[in-house]
Amino acid sequence: MFSGTGPDAAAYGETAGFPVGTRTTASERGNLVGTYSHFDELFPSRLVKRATTPWLFKRAPESTIFYNFRSDRLSIENYLSRNPTTGLLIARDDTILYEHYQYARTDRDRFLSQSMAKTITAMLIGIAVSEGKIGSIDDLVSGYVPSLANTEYGKTSIRELLHMSSGVAFTENYDGSDDVAKLGRDLFGEPC
Repeated sequence: MFSGTGPDAAAYGETAGFPVGTRTTASERGNLVGTYSHFDELFPSRLVKRATTPWLFKRAPESTIFYNFRSDRLSIENYLSRNPTTGLLIARDDTILYEHYQYARTDRDRFLSQSMAKTITAMLIGIAVSEGKIGSIDDLVSGYVPSLANTEYGKTSIRELLHMSSGVAFTENYDGSDDVAKLGRDLFGEPC
């Protein structure tokens, strides 16, 4: 299901076609939809090519899905009508149960995954351990990324990073002075 609009669409740039911001304006509300579905146009990225013969999900007939919040039983449609979600896909095992897009996004857009990438990273670490490319998740990161040797992240074990418990303070307030902005300046010369 595709929708050309979504909750508070005007504030997210609907009249301008959901524009992609610049590195400096990417986090402004009017650019978020465009930026988060075209992040690779703003920041260096590498395309991970799909398999020669990609595995495909099965698709179940879509049914109404409910969830409980506090004392209410609500539908996913209710959630989408109230929350600025560009795309929502629910899968179980090898089957897509629900797939909806808002704000003129489709299944062809490449979305910024944010924290979902942590699960993929953890699976890849598991594969690397099983293949012997990583000796142990208790190894220090600096053993695999020597350029981090003299940093707090280099002195942290892979396990601690997987648990997001490095002990390194990191704030995400998105106010231009938080650690996300500092990281952007260090990586790209301007805040993220």
